[in-house]
Amino acid sequence: MNDTIAESPTVATVVEALRTIEDPEVGLNIVDLGLIEEIRLPCAGTVEVDLIVTSPGCPLKDTLEEGTRSVVAGLPGVQTALVRVLDDIRWTPDRISDLTMLQ
Repeated sequence: MNDTIAESPTVATVVEALRTIEDPEVGLNIVDLGLIEEIRLPCAGTVEVDLIVTSPGCPLKDTLEEGTRSVVAGLPGVQTALVRVLDDIRWTPDRISDLTMLQ
């Protein structure tokens, strides 16, 4: 976790940081791929991220979960980074960002 004293990040800051995490099987970042279900900032220094995976038995589930936690925890002002993988929400291709589809 980041020990420096700083303001808590905004949701936009978290989203931009999460764009650095790529799903290696698909070649898109997890934001544009639609794997981020929700980002919450319940209190100063705490960021909660709900993540979904592209398939129920996704072999990269743990890798994506830990990568998300690591990136969020490294943001200035974050003392607690909680990542939850939601198994009850199914990913579908319509979750892919419209901008990504245009590329």
